[in-house]
Amino acid sequence: MFAYFIVFFALWGVVRLADRWGM
Repeated sequence: MFAYFIVFFALWGVVRLADRWGM
């Protein structure tokens, strides 16, 4: 369950960076 939370947080971070870079 904890590993799933880490993966979810990582994906959210990638989406945030992509949005910030205008991708």
